[in-house]
Amino acid sequence: MIIISNNQRVTSFFNENEKVIFVEGSPLRVLREAKKYVHIGYALYGHPLAGNDRLWVNPYRTVVLVGPYKTINSRSVVAIEESIERLCYCVSYFDMNPSRLDDYSLIDYELLISMFPMQEFLIEDEKEVLL
Repeated sequence: MIIISNNQRVTSFFNENEKVIFVEGSPLRVLREAKKYVHIGYALYGHPLAGNDRLWVNPYRTVVLVGPYKTINSRSVVAIEESIERLCYCVSYFDMNPSRLDDYSLIDYELLISMFPMQEFLIEDEKEVLL
């Protein structure tokens, strides 16, 4: 599994067992980096855009990829290409208001964590709180 993100909260959460790539810059840079992996045989683990288009202005984006596989996953190719296109043409800005950045970072982090089975990626301190 590869996690590609421009969110420091995400990249600091995962341990050495996961390949985490930090991308400096906009969500478009994250998607373009993910596209490189999709075109060499990795598949998207989830959709790269939030389900709510109002969240598309979130300046943080995290993409999870699995693989590599022997063949290119056409659904992943279409999804990543369409996601890049949608962000390019539908989002005129990313909300960089300092008062909202921490909230956006947390939203991106929570969306990522919600993709996985609950116990799979909890760090030890969080496991103790839940148990």
